[in-house]
Amino acid sequence: MVVFRKSNLFLLLSVLISLSCFATESKPWLWPEDQERMNDYASMFEGSPYSYGARKPSSEDCSSFIQKIFTVVGIELPRSSREQAQDDRFIEVKKSEIKAGDLVFFRNTYRKGISHVAYMIDPTTMIHASRSGKSVARDQLDSRHPLWKKIHSVKRWRNIMDSEEAKPKFSWDDKI
Repeated sequence: MVVFRKSNLFLLLSVLISLSCFATESKPWLWPEDQERMNDYASMFEGSPYSYGARKPSSEDCSSFIQKIFTVVGIELPRSSREQAQDDRFIEVKKSEIKAGDLVFFRNTYRKGISHVAYMIDPTTMIHASRSGKSVARDQLDSRHPLWKKIHSVKRWRNIMDSEEAKPKFSWDDKI
């Protein structure tokens, strides 16, 4: 049996509290069904009007649209496309490796620097709140698209599970 003096207990509690201050925020996993849910949810917004800053009710701008897509699986993202591109919960991938669920950030679309973001429904189809199209729309993202040359980066959620087999299964029969 371990016996702590009050002073030692206070020291132990102080250390534990200070360590919890430095604990890193957990980064949730995205599972295949999460990405399906995100794709379905994103598709529900097609045709919604575009409004810079999403100031009008039931309107979107590019970054508020991306926020909503991730919120459906419990992930909160920063408000602006620039801040979203800097979020360390994403990793950068090559343009040639784009897949469903990736975010594509564009530069110099209406201001210098990162100024637009789109969500990839599949490796060649993006859905985004388009300033030029004045609504949320799907577009083929390939070398013929005007935004192709303005791609700044492609980002992928850091914790993605591609296989159902890796997902922990729970059963009431499991011994705890």
